[in-house]
Amino acid sequence: DGIIDEKTADPNERLWLKSVMRCESGCNAANNGPHKGLFQFLPSTFERYGGENIFDGAEQIDITLRIYRLGGSGQWPYCSSRVTF
Repeated sequence: DGIIDEKTADPNERLWLKSVMRCESGCNAANNGPHKGLFQFLPSTFERYGGENIFDGAEQIDITLRIYRLGGSGQWPYCSSRVTF
């Protein structure tokens, strides 16, 4: 949570990031199946957005925030739909 707080001053972004992270992985860099890390990326998607270490939580937050700001919250359809502002 602290890293998310450092990376954005927008309370809606913080709420969205924290909610999706908890929903996707329970704040655990899970390695179950094809999806990896805090935000459960496919490695190919993570790399497409410039990611290098899928298990680096700060890097996952950076990339997730970049995708969110580009209007890409649909990458996480189930968890995004559960966030209420």
